[in-house]
Parts: sequence; structure tokens; C-alpha cells
Amino acid sequence: MARTAAYFTTNDEDRDVYHNQDDCPTGSRIHGENRSGGDIGSRSLCAQCAKHGYGHYDDWLSEQETLGDAASKKEAVALEKLVAKRDAARAREGIYQGVKQSFDAIAKERKALESNKNLTAEETSRLASIKVQYNDLYGKLQSIAAQHKTDSDDLVRLEGGKTDENGEIDQGQIKRHQNTLDTLESQKARYGDASTRLAAAHTAAIAGRDDPEAVELVADVVMNEARGQSPYIKKCLAYAYLNLTKGHLRAPEGAEISDFTRSEKRFDDPEEGDQVKYIRSVADSLEAVRARLDDPKNDPTNGANHWASPKSMSKKRRAEYESKNGEYEWLNRAVKVPMKDIPEETFTFWKTND
Repeated sequence: MARTAAYFTTNDEDRDVYHNQDDCPTGSRIHGENRSGGDIGSRSLCAQCAKHGYGHYDDWLSEQETLGDAASKKEAVALEKLVAKRDAARAREGIYQGVKQSFDAIAKERKALESNKNLTAEETSRLASIKVQYNDLYGKLQSIAAQHKTDSDDLVRLEGGKTDENGEIDQGQIKRHQNTLDTLESQKARYGDASTRLAAAHTAAIAGRDDPEAVELVADVVMNEARGQSPYIKKCLAYAYLNLTKGHLRAPEGAEISDFTRSEKRFDDPEEGDQVKYIRSVADSLEAVRARLDDPKNDPTNGANHWASPKSMSKKRRAEYESKNGEYEWLNRAVKVPMKDIPEETFTFWKTND
């Protein structure tokens, strides 16, 4: 569980989710409905914090992998049954076509002999034999005609090839199920890759740090500001934020960050959409913070300690930004830092002497 200096903990707690105040360190008040049992003295266990943290990502990924395994197995069984049905139908169709070819050959020979009015004795004997074979094969065809019709229809449904009213060729049930299974397997691989990536990034970011929880906190700041941006922009944000705090790994204060919340809280937001992509962004943010902590002098922002993302601003904030008022009053004493690899509408970096 991610911990910050704002959490009140004891050494025997494996999850720092108790608070002395009504204000939750994630940025939200602990309302009555969000409290959980297990209060210790004046401290309350916050259900919101207890639910989230880096362990929550792992739990979610494990759950998705389990669900994916179950879905894949179910789809594989369904596909196996369809393939078995197709193979059986193909085998019966092979028998039917063999009988049909023999019947057609006999029918053709019978027709040729019957059209000859001057048969030899040998030909007359051959015709009599052919009639017996003809009747035998005809009876066999009749006996399997219904199954042939069923198999033919099934093979069209199973293997596709039929053109619909829009001119689209149906790919068939087997192909559709195979595509579904491939998608499930691909998704399982995404979960596994995301889990490995997050674990590696987290381990590397906190290794040897005096306050690993504070590293997670700064990664959350980067997520808050640039979770949909490239790893390079995240790296620049990590440098700029710690320039702003003068190297202190702390939570934002005052108006330093607008609408700051811990990233774990947003993870379950339905509007976030692709949660695997979100987890990868968390890994990118951890790597950005690690880069800043490992090499503070190699600053891609050249000392920037403020930033803005004009294209994502509301009309009100854009007006304040352009007029250098309100939340962006600091622009009056700031110098723009050129960033050739980042469009200014995406992010503009500034430096003040505060």
C-alpha cells in the first residue's frame, strides 16, 4: 500500500490507511460512508485508502488474469466442439461425395448403354449389373441425403464463405471463436506485461530510498499532470515538480497543482477506459521520478519550476493563463523555457526565481 508523510502509522501496520484527521491524504474527506471498521483510538481506517495503493493494481491485474483464464478456457472448449463438429461433418461429406461420384459415373454409363439400341450380349449383361449398382448407390444417397443437407448447412455456418445482403463474406463461427480466443490470449498477455512492467518500475524507483512512499507520491503528481502524455513529458514534469518543491518529495501545497488526487483513486473511474494503459502510465511516472532522483543535474527542463498545458485548460483557466492573472499570476515573474521536443500547446515550461 502506498504511504506518504501525511499518513499516521505504526510499525506493525502493513497498510497505512489510518488517519488522525477527517481529511484523507488522498485529497478527499473521509465521510461516514467511507469509513471502515477497526478504529484505533482517535484514528479511523479509511475504506478508500484501504482499497487502493500499488497492491490494488496487482490485485486488479491478478483478477483480470484469472477472469481471462476462465474466459479463454471456456472459449477454447467451445472452439474445440465446433472444430470437432466441422471435422465430423467433413468426414461425412467425404463419404457422401465418394458415393455421389460413383453414382454419377454409373448413371452416366447407364444412360450411354440405354441409348444404344444395338447392345451386344456383353453390353446387355453390363447394363444389368449397372442397374443393380445404380439402385444400390441411389438408395445410399437417399439414406444420407438429409445428413448431407445438415452437414452442408453446418459447414457454411462453421467455415463461412457465404455472402450476406451487404456483400460481406461471413467468416464463420470457427473463425469468430478463434478471433475471440486470440483476443482473450492477447489481453491476458497485456495484463502479464503490465504487471511485470509495474513491478519492475516500482522496485527500481524505490530501491535505496529513505522514503519510498514519497517516491510514489511524486509519481502520483506526475500522473495527475501528465498521465496521458509520453514518457519524456512525464520525465520533464518530474524534474519541474521537484524544482518547484526544491527537491522535497512532498504533496502539492496550495495552488501548486490543480485538483490533485492520488492516482489510485482515479484508477477505478469508468471514464479512464483502458486500465492496462493506465497502469503502464503509472510505470512511466515511476520511471520519470527515478530518472530525476538518480540524476538531478541532467535536467531536460533547464531548471523549470512551473508548467502549463494550454490545450487542456478550461475557458476560465485559459483566460487567466493568457492574462497572467488568478491561478497563473506567477507568469508575471516567469521566463519561458524553450522545449523543442514538446509542443507549447501540450506543455509549456517556465522558470521563476521564487
